[in-house]
Amino acid sequence: MYLSTLPFQQSNPMTQKPNPFAPSQSGESKLQQISNKLTAKQTEEEMSVGLSKTEQIQLDAYTEVENDAVLEAIPTQLLEFYMHTFRFNANLSQGYEQELTDFKKQLQEWDATIQGYQDILDGTAALQEGQTMEEILLSLTQAKEGRAQFLEDGIAHLNEMGENCYGYAMNRISDHGLEAVFGENPFAEGSISDWNIDPNATDFYGELDRLTAKAHSMTETYQEGIGRMYDILKERGSEEEYQTYLHSWYDPTNSYFDRTKEQNIQKVMIDRLMNTPLQDAENKGIE
Repeated sequence: MYLSTLPFQQSNPMTQKPNPFAPSQSGESKLQQISNKLTAKQTEEEMSVGLSKTEQIQLDAYTEVENDAVLEAIPTQLLEFYMHTFRFNANLSQGYEQELTDFKKQLQEWDATIQGYQDILDGTAALQEGQTMEEILLSLTQAKEGRAQFLEDGIAHLNEMGENCYGYAMNRISDHGLEAVFGENPFAEGSISDWNIDPNATDFYGELDRLTAKAHSMTETYQEGIGRMYDILKERGSEEEYQTYLHSWYDPTNSYFDRTKEQNIQKVMIDRLMNTPLQDAENKGIE
């Protein structure tokens, strides 16, 4: 693999911060169970399983908020639920933005490596001592193959993340929450394909920048919504309890494209093939 095998979800920030829906001594309520299942990335249908008819009606009453409803009139428990949902969704979009950035940086390193070999073959850059043209040609071939694999794996991973960001923004709970806070769901005009990387884009780096901007905008939207709900809860005397929601829970070191991992062969190739003769590096072995 040319990519770190550590998934984005390995360290779930939602389990590392105070949770207003944590079980009480008297046991979890149904709404608390729903919240816990949300953080476990269960589907909307799964979240409704096991609810009695009365409890389902109660949930529907909580989520069916008219677009013109005054935010200040929303019950505290529902604001808590929406804030919890927004923080979770913001973690997804922030992680997506970070990994798009990491992917772009590493792809640029692949391209710089390939261009370096090509310059030597074209005669515009000099061979390093001990290298031969045959070694450079082999290195160029290996680098192109490595880039192709990196690109394929990276696009597949990032497209899955992008689709998750859009999917969670459009599920029933998030949709009602966004409408309650902003009067509409700002993500409803798009489609899931808008969150996919076009591998055939004329300006591929521009394509990555487009998605990075979308992810950043989504995170800012959720953050703004959290701020609005926090201000209301603060007026109701819940300031300290919800301060943790104002700050990101995303761990930037928990990246699929973690450049510090030994499994990242791309960095090893750059260090080995650009700084020492290929044959010498192979004889010594990779440190």
